[in-house]
Amino acid sequence: MKNRLQIGFGVLFGILLGTGIALFFPTEEVQAPSGENKHTFNAESRKKLIPEDCQTFFDGCNTCYKTPGEEEAGCTEMFCATYQAPKCLDEEVKSPEYLPSCEGDEEMIQCSLPPMPLELQRISREEAKKLILEGKVKSLFQAHSLQVNLTTEEGSFTTQEPKIDEVWKVWKACGSPCAQMQLATE
Repeated sequence: MKNRLQIGFGVLFGILLGTGIALFFPTEEVQAPSGENKHTFNAESRKKLIPEDCQTFFDGCNTCYKTPGEEEAGCTEMFCATYQAPKCLDEEVKSPEYLPSCEGDEEMIQCSLPPMPLELQRISREEAKKLILEGKVKSLFQAHSLQVNLTTEEGSFTTQEPKIDEVWKVWKACGSPCAQMQLATE
């Protein structure tokens, strides 16, 4: 009798646990872009729905950039319990809202930088600091990964910060030579 009672409670607990998980992580059905039928999207959906030649795309969870001719893409790294419909962003990136445009002093404003070239030359942090302090950098992008990308008249470079936001201290120390530099961070 005791074993049957334990099994009964175990089954009941399993059902309640399964229902709780289903309520916490619902599978959202979203209309497919073609408008044909409902579809549940996942991490693999982009391979079927995004053209091979698309370079910038939303995979349903993260924004990605793919070098032409390459299979793999570099993406943001967010967790999504439910994926949305993947879509190519190439046309949106070309729209006027994404063109370089910034005005202001040290205030934070929303703007966008021109796309980074596909090839970035790796330089030391000291070389990057020198380029910034000499006012040679036209645009600067800092990623959460501590990677810093710099664009100058001579080319595009990348370096690694020792800790987050160190590059902003260098920029602030630069003063007027860096006043027109376009800045971005994620």
